[in-house]
Amino acid sequence: MMGLVIRLLPYLLSFLSSLCIMILELVASRLVATHVGASLSVWTSVIGIMLGGICLGNVLGGRLADRVDPSKAVGPLYALGAFLTLSCLWMNAVVGLTPGLESMPWNLRTVVVVTLDFLIPATVLGMIGPVVAKMAVEQSRKAGSAIGDVYFFGAVGSIVGTFLAGFILMYLAPISTIVTIVAAALALLAAALIGTPIGTGVGLLTAALLGLGSIAPLVRLIPVHGITLGSIPINPLALGGHVLSVALAIIGVRRLLEARRASAVEAASDVIGTGHEGTAGKTSLADLAVLSFVASLAFMSLEMVAGRLVTRHLGSSIYGWTSIIGVLLGGLSLGNLLGGKIADYIQREKQASWLFLVASVLTLSILLLETPPQWAAKKWMDGDSKAILSLPISVSKLTLPGGAEVHLQWPARVLLAVFAVFFLPSVAMGTVSPVVAKLAVERLRGSKRTGTAIGQVYAWGMVGSILGTFLTGFVLIDTMGSKGVLLVLAAALAFAATSLGSVWHAAWAGIPLGLCVIAFFPAPWFQKQGLQWGIREEIGNPATSEDAIAWIDESDYYFIKVTNEPDAEGQKRTLVLDNLIHGYFILGHPERLDYDYEHIYALVAHRQAQAKKKENDAAKAKSTPLNNLFLGGGAYTFQRYMQHTYPGAEVDVAEIDPAVTRANHMALGLPEDTTIKTTWGDARQFVERNQNNKQYDLVFGDAFNDFSVPWHLTTKQFNDKIAKMMSPNGIYMINIIDAYESDEISKEKARTKIAKDEITGADAKAQVERDEQKRALGYGGFLGAWVKTAKLTFPHVYIFGTDNTPGSGLRETFVVVASKQPLDDLIKDLGSQDDDPKFFQSDQLFEPKPFGKEDQRQVEIRSRGIILTDDYAPVENLLAPVAATRGDD
Repeated sequence: MMGLVIRLLPYLLSFLSSLCIMILELVASRLVATHVGASLSVWTSVIGIMLGGICLGNVLGGRLADRVDPSKAVGPLYALGAFLTLSCLWMNAVVGLTPGLESMPWNLRTVVVVTLDFLIPATVLGMIGPVVAKMAVEQSRKAGSAIGDVYFFGAVGSIVGTFLAGFILMYLAPISTIVTIVAAALALLAAALIGTPIGTGVGLLTAALLGLGSIAPLVRLIPVHGITLGSIPINPLALGGHVLSVALAIIGVRRLLEARRASAVEAASDVIGTGHEGTAGKTSLADLAVLSFVASLAFMSLEMVAGRLVTRHLGSSIYGWTSIIGVLLGGLSLGNLLGGKIADYIQREKQASWLFLVASVLTLSILLLETPPQWAAKKWMDGDSKAILSLPISVSKLTLPGGAEVHLQWPARVLLAVFAVFFLPSVAMGTVSPVVAKLAVERLRGSKRTGTAIGQVYAWGMVGSILGTFLTGFVLIDTMGSKGVLLVLAAALAFAATSLGSVWHAAWAGIPLGLCVIAFFPAPWFQKQGLQWGIREEIGNPATSEDAIAWIDESDYYFIKVTNEPDAEGQKRTLVLDNLIHGYFILGHPERLDYDYEHIYALVAHRQAQAKKKENDAAKAKSTPLNNLFLGGGAYTFQRYMQHTYPGAEVDVAEIDPAVTRANHMALGLPEDTTIKTTWGDARQFVERNQNNKQYDLVFGDAFNDFSVPWHLTTKQFNDKIAKMMSPNGIYMINIIDAYESDEISKEKARTKIAKDEITGADAKAQVERDEQKRALGYGGFLGAWVKTAKLTFPHVYIFGTDNTPGSGLRETFVVVASKQPLDDLIKDLGSQDDDPKFFQSDQLFEPKPFGKEDQRQVEIRSRGIILTDDYAPVENLLAPVAATRGDD
């Protein structure tokens, strides 16, 4: 039995260390968001820096495995990992004080913050992989299978960590608690493996304190407060675990040094006994390193492109990124397992050519699934070239063989779509690494440097991963678009296959190369062919007056499209970001507002302007214009309305994507010399940097939509910063897309269902009522949580709906109005006074009414008691029911 445990131990450790690393990677983007926001560039930096640390750890771990008995090294590494995982919280609390950080370009700032927070922890955790891999190789007769199995179990651990963090832990626990749990798990592993009674005792006590400090009901019973790291509280129990983790790390370092000295003495004895140190040290691994580098670069480039494509169709959320990382790691793990089996039959690198060829073919297939060619759509899809990635919007159930139907929740829909498009290409790319690692081990086995061989292959693979991450995320997508990157990847893999293979490989390489010519060459014939094959985007015409596309662009943040539609008053331009309409503008008509939530904005703004004028008149002060701040630019519709309606009004805009502003200049009629002042970057950082610069009368939050909510703009800490920028009578208005169904409506639906289905039994009727009530309570979670959170900063909060019936249960846009002063008189009878702006809904005068006390009470119930904070903001979970209704329109 003990022998079986020893044989399985390397694979279990590979699984657990990868699980912990991936959980840490998933929460990393949340931790740094308070400093750098949330975007593709943040994910790029997190993934790249974590991979960079793992890469450095692979090199160091490989060398360590050759100098120290691996079984004596792994326990101390877990001890160090526990301490360094907790250090992420401490570093993140002070990283904002880094000299020069405020003046850095945004991408550089992001890289610096993520590096300081996570590089060293990732490095130490990355050292574990080569150590356990050497343990597996030394006890196995088949090096290829052993390495493949280590890769496989590591990837499975990463998958479990990804879905555990993204789909479960982030909803159940604050980010700091998740980090604490990971550290507790690492401390527990250190206690089991460190090999000294003191180390075991300290490790167990550290894990116990951290674990107990993660149990919220227990912590609430403790009368003593702990400390606060930034905005994250650390309770006394967890703080005790933090302190003990330092002692555990010191014990781990001492154990490593002792093991190193013991191994050095043993190595010296071997040299004296044999009379030489080996002669295989000059064996080169350069060719194998290149193969590992190319395969890993292609894999991480694919992951970055997958993130952009999924965001384009389904919005940016933790569900999307969790599915992407999980599916690609799942494919990688299966590829590692298959590659390990294949490796036992491969003796030289040229035999690996077919692995690159298959990866090239499957990478190219992504384009066919993402945008089916026009000819294929006409022949087999009735002309419908809808991308598979957009199907979760319209497909809510899965039909099984035999006709049974399975209804799918929104996260499952996203996961299945990502799986269908990206799983097989990731499997193909995953087969390469075990083959290359096995070839490296065979070359250096005679010199007893298998740890170095494994570490070098790991490391060069990670270097490729890092380059693929940053090059694709920061440069290639913006330069050549997602489809262009996929074509280049397919061509690069084809050329790698050709360099190793034969003329048959070269024949295939001509296909992606030819498609690259069609995709990139600027000539009308190539443009036409590229559109027909689905490998090019349409070219917009900003001067068009027809029902056509006026602008197309793809940035690091969005796929941007502006469409034109002839209107009775002129040309109506609609801005589409990714798959969602974000705004419109009637060229030459800044006074025109068509959306209901904009009408509420306009009515409240009018009353605020009147109130400010009365205040100035009463004080006999000089009249000053309204100061307005917009969080999000969109189509700059309401910004222009405010300037047109209130001459002299100052309008500041915090817009994350310069390409959105460029689209407004090129196709939405925004003059280049506009007096609207736009600052590019994350809205939270704009607010952070301008706390004392200006007092705003009106702040408009327009950065939310039903799929993609920047969670870091929803928290109490952010609201507190907004409040500091507002004038004493300032108003904060935000639009939220959600669905709220009142108790009365749910009861009416229950009565309708009972009558329709002719249900007579009392118990059956009661069950229907309970089911309807449960369904109704599933909606409105985000609206309720945001309102509950806002009331902690703004004593006076009012909710407006845009549907005729409050609590109808339909997905709608809500406008929440918040202020430090009561607004009951200001918002009374909106739209009814003679001098109010007049807007009409279905030929009826639009007179919005705020929710009454009962509806406000029911909305708060739907918050589930959640207060949105920097440490805990599960907005994706709260909005999942709404996202699932997107296809019901």
